[in-house]
Amino acid sequence: MHARQISHGDLKPENLVFEKRFVPGKLPFTRLIDFGFAVDRNDMLYKKHGIKSTDFGTPIYMAPEKILLKPLEEKSDIWSVGVMTYYMLIGYPPFWSNEEQKLYAKITTCDYDFFQDWQDLGLSADAKNFIFSPFACAVAPE
Repeated sequence: MHARQISHGDLKPENLVFEKRFVPGKLPFTRLIDFGFAVDRNDMLYKKHGIKSTDFGTPIYMAPEKILLKPLEEKSDIWSVGVMTYYMLIGYPPFWSNEEQKLYAKITTCDYDFFQDWQDLGLSADAKNFIFSPFACAVAPE
């Protein structure tokens, strides 16, 4: 998808579908669904006008460029993967507020809510680096 310069635009757990049944000799698969906000950067309209992010998507998974109304890129999807991974490993999202504008401010300034008992989770250094690498503005805690 990204090799073809297509950005999903709304990556979140609800848009991942996992194969449930086991078939001997066949690898299970995961499908990505709901391409309603996807952007193809090879599209002629995109090349001529550029496509700015609009007010769409799920706020807690939005990348800063979406909030700042910059053109969507593949890195927006990678940011969302980082948010999903953090959420799955820690148990809550890295950026949170009950008010949407405050949430957007936290995302755009990379003011993430860090789990204080990090060592108690038993996560490896690789896991920490993986979940923080999409957040270019963040540094993985020691």
